[in-house]
Amino acid sequence: ERVGGAAALWQGRGPQTACVGCCCCVEWRPPHANSWAVSRQTPSVSGLSLSPGGVTMEERVRLVAEAAKQPVTFEQGEAIKRKLQKQGLSCPWPPVVLSYATQRRPEDAEGCGPGMLYAEFVSDLLMDEGINCFSGLHVPAGDDWEMYFSKINGRRAECKVLVVIQTDALFKSKPCMWEIHEAMVKAEIPIIPLVFEGKMPRKRDCWANIEKSDHKNQTKLDQLDRVDYFDVNSIPAPPHTVLSQPKAVETFLQTIKHILSKD
Repeated sequence: ERVGGAAALWQGRGPQTACVGCCCCVEWRPPHANSWAVSRQTPSVSGLSLSPGGVTMEERVRLVAEAAKQPVTFEQGEAIKRKLQKQGLSCPWPPVVLSYATQRRPEDAEGCGPGMLYAEFVSDLLMDEGINCFSGLHVPAGDDWEMYFSKINGRRAECKVLVVIQTDALFKSKPCMWEIHEAMVKAEIPIIPLVFEGKMPRKRDCWANIEKSDHKNQTKLDQLDRVDYFDVNSIPAPPHTVLSQPKAVETFLQTIKHILSKD
C-alpha cells in the first residue's frame, strides 16, 4: 500500500454558500471544486487559509478529523493527486519530504484512504508557510514512485528533514519503512514523527508483517534500531495526536523552521 486517495471534506453536503466577507464565514463548495472545498475572497496556497478571514487551526484540524471518518472515493483521490502534482512542479528538489501510509479501508476506493488526507493537510500547512515539500502524492502520473528516494538522497537532493505522518498503517507499510531508512541511515537527515492516529507500537511490533526470512528488510529494521529511530520523540507526545491537540501544529511548524534555518 503506497499511494491512495483523499476524502473530500464535504461529502454529501452539497454546494452551500455563506458570506465570505467576514472572518466567521467561508464559502462551501462541492467536493470536486478542490480537495479542501473551502475558499476565501483572498486566494491562498491551500484550500484552508490560516490568515485573518480564514478558519482557525482548531477548525481546520476538526475538518480533517471529520473527513477522515468518511469513505474516500476514487474521484476525491484523483483530485488531491492532481493538486499536489501541480504543486510539485514548482520545486523539484524540496527541503521537506513526507512519508505516509494510505491506510485503505473496506469502504474506500481502490488505492485510497485517510492517510492521503493527512498528507495533503501537512503539505498545505507547509505551503502556507512558503515551504515546499514532496510525497508519494506529488509523483506525476506514469512516473516511478521510487523517484521519491532521489528527493531524499539523490545527487541533487536538498532535503533537510523527513516528516513521518504516523498512523497505525505506517508500521505495516514496507515502503514507509524504506523511506525512513533512506532518510535516517543513508542520507542521515532528521525525521519528525507527526502523530495522527494511534501510538508508537513496541519495537518488536513495528513492521511485524516482515517475515523473519526476509533478510533484506530485517537488516533495514536493525539499522533503524541502531540509529535510534524507535526512540525519536514525536509531535505531539503520546498519547495525544494532532487531531486531539491542534496546538501541536504550531510546534511542528516551529520545529520545521528551526531545522531549515540551520543552513
